[in-house]
Amino acid sequence: MALLQETGYTGIFTKTLSTKIALGAAFRLFFLVFATVNTIIANRASFRPVKLHLVDNLALQVQGLESIVRTAALAAGAVFAFFAAQWGALRWEELLIFMNSVRMDLADPILGEDIGFYLFRLPFIESLKGFAGFTLVMTSLIVGANYFLRGGLVLSNAGFYIDRQVRAHFGVLGGLFLLLAAFGFYIDTFNLLLTKNGAVFGGGYTDVNTRLLFYRILMAVTPIAAVVFGVSMLRGALKAALVSAGVVGVVYFGGLVLYPGFVQKFKVEPNELVLETPYIEHNIKFTRMGYDLDSIDVIPFDVGYNLTSGNIEANDATIKNIRLWDHVPLLRTYSQLQQIRTYYKFADVDNDRYTINGEYMQVMLSPRELSYADLPSRSWINEKLTFTHGYGLASGP
Repeated sequence: MALLQETGYTGIFTKTLSTKIALGAAFRLFFLVFATVNTIIANRASFRPVKLHLVDNLALQVQGLESIVRTAALAAGAVFAFFAAQWGALRWEELLIFMNSVRMDLADPILGEDIGFYLFRLPFIESLKGFAGFTLVMTSLIVGANYFLRGGLVLSNAGFYIDRQVRAHFGVLGGLFLLLAAFGFYIDTFNLLLTKNGAVFGGGYTDVNTRLLFYRILMAVTPIAAVVFGVSMLRGALKAALVSAGVVGVVYFGGLVLYPGFVQKFKVEPNELVLETPYIEHNIKFTRMGYDLDSIDVIPFDVGYNLTSGNIEANDATIKNIRLWDHVPLLRTYSQLQQIRTYYKFADVDNDRYTINGEYMQVMLSPRELSYADLPSRSWINEKLTFTHGYGLASGP
């Protein structure tokens, strides 16, 4: 802490630490509350003791385990809440970026969203969605194990039995999961602009004209499926519940996997340059903006063919610095003549300019780097204490 105070970084350290603690505590509390409430609901349900048929001729009678199962379910929620806290604390940087997000006053050309949303807000929103999915899945597993061990879910030779209370509970959890999936499809529409599916980084023809459409269809279909799933589970219509979830799966697979692949193969690839040109232009435009190269004035240079000795004398420095060496053979030459020791290596050759003997000139150079793989003895002393760095560089005009 004294070092932080001396260097003036105490505020950064405390801000980072407090954000980790607060975010980890919030994630842990949310998971613990959600899992505990669902576990208490499951614990209040009562079922008659049943035999769990593990193998055809082997059965286990579950009696007297009510209190143990109830306690174990609550303990499992507490354990997973600890991992939720650890995972949440790692999102501290995303939260700080989200909280300090700014508008860039520049909209993307496809969805019209401000660029600041993609840079500052989207990563943390995705993390929240992932955490919500983790919470739903782990809670469902805890509750499912609870019901199974206490007789609410029965698998036997006679078939599958699910109690009405269990159906209602899983109907709600399943509906919440489908609603979360609908929100995920909404987020995925923005992630289309960050894909690598097309000719360049970012949304391409297939993404914008097929996947975007079906993401929006899924955003409308999935909430309806969530309601149908919950109502069907409550009424005991398991087939209707499965059909509602299956419709989402079919639309997803057909609209986001099969159809885009068909369009890409038979429409885009035969005429790729024409169809992808607008999206390539978007990529070039925003790449230039990202590197602050969008305000460069391009001035054509008229080549003259009437070169004279006077032109050469007037541009003597340029003529002297025309590169004649090829990097590849020069690298081999340096390795043969300037390596000095077997544990030194030349990785590549670079161009640079130095003032040598009072004359500013262009040179080709390569650092003589240490190769740990070629040390005479691979020991800790050699790698950490004796051989620690390379040795100078080789340079030529």
